[in-house]
Amino acid sequence: MHGNTAAEIKYIMDESGCGFCFDFSHAICAALSLKKDVETQLHDFFTLKPTVYHMCDGDITKATDEHQHFGKGNYPLKHFLKDLTDENAYITMETGKGVEQHADLRIRDYAYLQNMT
Repeated sequence: MHGNTAAEIKYIMDESGCGFCFDFSHAICAALSLKKDVETQLHDFFTLKPTVYHMCDGDITKATDEHQHFGKGNYPLKHFLKDLTDENAYITMETGKGVEQHADLRIRDYAYLQNMT
């Protein structure tokens, strides 16, 4: 199940009693598609206290979930980590969608995020 707005996710959470995974790229794509302010959209999702976060890089001006490697797009990743995730957050890296990957690319992505904190 998914929602395009924080209100839709809140409804699902209230009805099901479950938490949710905050996927930054999906939230950005939804905001752009709905012609909503991206920062407001991200903040609204964050206030729902996500249990897990999905993170990748991408183009913040396009409603396309590209799953770029960290540092290849223009998402404000440091802002995401500092201001829009909980201190002890579970974060999954969703980089390299649809592409054969090697371990060194995943290790580089992990190191990229670690160097931001």
